[in-house]
Amino acid sequence: PTLYPRLRYDAVKDFTLVTNLMKVPGIVVANNALPIKTIPALIAYAKANPGKLRYSSPGFGSTHHLVAEVFKTTAGVDILHVPYKGAAPAMMDTVAGHVELYFGALVSTLQHVTSKSLHALAVTSMERVSVAPDIATMDEQGLKGFETGAWYGVSVASGTPTDIVQKLNDGIARALRDPD
Repeated sequence: PTLYPRLRYDAVKDFTLVTNLMKVPGIVVANNALPIKTIPALIAYAKANPGKLRYSSPGFGSTHHLVAEVFKTTAGVDILHVPYKGAAPAMMDTVAGHVELYFGALVSTLQHVTSKSLHALAVTSMERVSVAPDIATMDEQGLKGFETGAWYGVSVASGTPTDIVQKLNDGIARALRDPD
């Protein structure tokens, strides 16, 4: 509603949450030409050079755009948003050096860190991620309480009978616990 005030639905009133399926942490990466390796170094550089750093995102209003805006506000820095039409072109232009930073999803960005085409500055979860234990969190690097990312869930229309919502919740929980 903040980004799109003319929505035809009310996300709070018109839906009932059945369950949260997963949380997906984000990651902040930098082009290899940028000699910054930590969030404190990024903040110091951005404060000394307001408006000079650029970050790419998959588009205006995307989760990644909003995470970067939370970072800007929390850190008190001025970095320029360069929106793209999708994650792939945003990330590729970061790899190519057309922009210095990318705020993205860990799952789709980590391959560029492991291949050393980008370097990681932080993950946006409160705890380190098991698939990338060497990447520090924003919280660990001084932005206390910083936690963002995407979450995925299942909702139904508001007014769905409570017993149906519970049956769906139970079934999904069973499926998520099943290793197969």
